[in-house]
Order: sequence, then structure tokens, then C-alpha cells
Amino acid sequence: MPDYHIPLFQGEQYHILSRAVGAEKIFREEANCHFFLSRYQKYISPVCDTYCFCLLPNHFHFLIRVKDEEDIKQYFPGTKPGKTYSPEIIPAFIMQQFSNLLNSYTKSYNKVYNRKGGLFIDYLRRVEIKSEQQFGATVFYIHKNPVHHGYCEQMEQWE
Repeated sequence: MPDYHIPLFQGEQYHILSRAVGAEKIFREEANCHFFLSRYQKYISPVCDTYCFCLLPNHFHFLIRVKDEEDIKQYFPGTKPGKTYSPEIIPAFIMQQFSNLLNSYTKSYNKVYNRKGGLFIDYLRRVEIKSEQQFGATVFYIHKNPVHHGYCEQMEQWE
């Protein structure tokens, strides 16, 4: 199954990433990062725990754990008034939260920079973390990413 169709299940851990379309930059200045993280706090933090992340000019990485069903069930009514909750909707609901994050950020970004159209590629890549070894390797990969792309020489230099 392609990594952009993997459902996000409660209690499971995932490496989430996306990038800008073409040569576009997602984060042109530090204020963009702060705004993106405020949108992340609004849409994702209520439904996912975040272990680590990295924001680069043209892409981002997050290592997350989708919260347990009870936490999601409590949060759901505030975002979907009148809709009926059931555990089966969790993967779609989590993806909707990510969609809300990216759409909200894109609309604001487009307004600030007087641009139109999509900012992110069409899908959110996700990789399920299935072992402690994979978890550790993913943490390292995320923190090492700015070095890999030449933005700094040592991981400690990147915020």
C-alpha cells in the first residue's frame, strides 16, 4: 500500500511529512514557522502527541502518536457538532485534521504573499512506526534532515 494511503489509527505512531509543490517554499521566514506551529497546535495537538519535528524551507517532518480513542472521542463533538462519533471514523477524522492544518496554513500564506493555488503536494506521506529501532532511527533521521539538505553542518545548529 502506498504510504499516502496508510490510515492513521488511534494509539499508533507515524512519521508524517509533506513538501511544497515545485520549487515553492513553505517557510520563507521565521514568522511562517511560528504560524504553522500555531495551526498545528490548534488542529493536530488535540488528536496527536508529537515526539519531534523539523520544519525546513520546502518540507516538514513530524513523528507523532495518534491519541487514544477516549481522547479523540472527547475532542470530536467540538469539531463536528451534530455528527455522530464512532471509532471507525478515527482515521478519516485524523486525516481531516491534517487537511485542516494544511489548508488553513495555505490560505493564510497565500494571502500574506499574494499568491494563489496549492502550496503542498497533493498527499500527506505517512510511515507507520512498527518497532523501537524504527522509532529511534526516525527521530535521528528527522533531526539530521537539515544537515542532509545542507542547511547546517550539525543537527544542533537547527532549531
